[in-house]
Amino acid sequence: MRLSVCLALLAATLRPQSYDFAEADRILTTAQQELNVPISITLTQSGRTVFQKTYGITTVNQPYAIASASKWLSAAVVMSVVDEGRLSLDDKISQYLPYFTGDKANMTIRQAFSHTAGFPAESALSGETPCLNDRTTTLDACARAIAQIPLTSAPGTQFAYGSLSIQVTGRVLEGATGRPFAQLFRERLANPLGLTSTLAALPGRDANPLVAGGYASSNADYTRFLTMILNRGVFEGRRVLSAASVIEMQKDQTGGATIFSSPYQFFETLRPGVGQTRYGIGEWLERTEAGSAREVGSQGAFAFSPWVDLDRNLTGVVALQDRLQNFEPYYFPFREAIRRAVPVANLTSRGVVNAASFAMGPLVPGELITLFGSNLGPPSLVQAPSISLPLELAGTKVLLDGVAVPILYTSAGQVTALVPRQTLGKTSLQVEVEYLSQKSGSVVLPVEDAAPGIFAGIADRGVAVLWGTGAPLDHRGLQVTIGGRPAPVLYAGPAPGLVEGVFQLNASIPPGSDSTSEVVVRYGNIASPPVRLLN
Repeated sequence: MRLSVCLALLAATLRPQSYDFAEADRILTTAQQELNVPISITLTQSGRTVFQKTYGITTVNQPYAIASASKWLSAAVVMSVVDEGRLSLDDKISQYLPYFTGDKANMTIRQAFSHTAGFPAESALSGETPCLNDRTTTLDACARAIAQIPLTSAPGTQFAYGSLSIQVTGRVLEGATGRPFAQLFRERLANPLGLTSTLAALPGRDANPLVAGGYASSNADYTRFLTMILNRGVFEGRRVLSAASVIEMQKDQTGGATIFSSPYQFFETLRPGVGQTRYGIGEWLERTEAGSAREVGSQGAFAFSPWVDLDRNLTGVVALQDRLQNFEPYYFPFREAIRRAVPVANLTSRGVVNAASFAMGPLVPGELITLFGSNLGPPSLVQAPSISLPLELAGTKVLLDGVAVPILYTSAGQVTALVPRQTLGKTSLQVEVEYLSQKSGSVVLPVEDAAPGIFAGIADRGVAVLWGTGAPLDHRGLQVTIGGRPAPVLYAGPAPGLVEGVFQLNASIPPGSDSTSEVVVRYGNIASPPVRLLN
């Protein structure tokens, strides 16, 4: 296959930026003076602090009760157990807690952590379920008490924001791992992220932590957590969550359920439409475009306010202790001021995808990646003249950790480049594009051994021939299914005559499958998006 055919398939700075935060600063100054509470703010972009200030307080390490901002942390603990394969979001609660029977038998972990399990919209603040605030009991005893509470809707049909189903999920994690929830938090998040002031429960009284709202944390600690989220699961070179788990948390998990009860319904006069905000796993999808989350967050009832802006590669934490309804008249204008001060990045983490599948995920040594953005290259597409790829093309460079890498084609909105094999062994890479000496801004993305995607495949006399990218460097361990049936691999390796980064797989089409069946390439538990063979 010639280079032009491969191209047809494919077509299917280190310093912190300086921004004017004067307007945002004035809003928080006014909030601190009128509410008479200490406030701190930290904004980071691509892991670098671009704005940090304290108001009536001397340190960003001051711990606060963060209320529902706890849900985001607990969700990460859930996803760490999912990453281990110990449970699935679609597992039924009753698989782990057999006392969930009757109309509760079929509720899933996904529903439990997206407030669609069917329980009433009840929080620990209401006091209606005493065990939520009882630190002397156990999660098991509390889950058993919650199992006796009647549902207000069938699981999956209504969104009712509350604590009950999330508390139950904490007990599910204990059953799945054999460890107390508070210990899981320390092992899975606090220790890897170096959180020094964040607690899931009181020391010595952690048998029944309030999973949905009982944490204490600080501005500095929560910023470290958000940096990991922005980097798709990697923090300071250490993987904490899989990229797939971080991406899953940011998807709408409510399944179209009617929004019956949301705390944001009280703020419609401040921001029309906010009451219809949807929810992922432990986080609000604060702004979406075309069904994709662009800003996510997890405000607490005491006004602690963390968020990630995926269009600006930005994390933000406003730390204070007050009633949320008192702070929101300042918070919504403050967030708008930040959007005005920080332009949308030319390159974002969601704009770096597998060149074959266009799926988000980790970077893979030897993978072709496509970068979407603005002002990345010349107005019209320019492609490499041969399969020997240049390090600069039409004034465009793609830099990984500051080093130029081979480019296949470039244009203003789309560039495809090769992740060099030499990046094997790294856990993350800083990605940026330079065009005519102007840099796009950077994102930091995790590195994994494989994340396969398929450009295309053909059926030829009982054999499926596939071309893709994102395979492990030695191509061992790749498996193929066609129509859900295993397809024996006859050849796995570089694609003859094509650019580096494209692999070829030849697999026998199994009996009962044909060229109309879906084809999936797997590496371990990582699967490519399905494609259909061409005849």
